[in-house]
Amino acid sequence: FTGTSKQKIFSLPTLLLLSWVISGSQLWHDEVSY
Repeated sequence: FTGTSKQKIFSLPTLLLLSWVISGSQLWHDEVSY
């Protein structure tokens, strides 16, 4: 159970980081397209 708890603890920040990186890359691509 300790492994699953660790995954739950780390999954949220990882998802937030992934979403932030994806949104950031999209903004960067938009700037480059200009």
